[in-house]
Amino acid sequence: MKAPAGLTKVKKEQAALYPNPAEDKLFIKGASSMTYQVDIYNLNGSKMLSASVKGNDPINSVSPPVNLYMVK
Repeated sequence: MKAPAGLTKVKKEQAALYPNPAEDKLFIKGASSMTYQVDIYNLNGSKMLSASVKGNDPINSVSPPVNLYMVK
């Protein structure tokens, strides 16, 4: 059986967000030529931060309260 058209050419870029825990800056460890869209949500699903950054550039945040957050 053949793969559906186009699916054999899909590439997945990997990136890592660090440090964890973070205080005032986050970084994306990834390709410096790539632009990453980062959205950070609290546990209630409210968006706390949205940023578009190149790999290895800092994401300046406003020191949110200590809590768990989801990153998309």
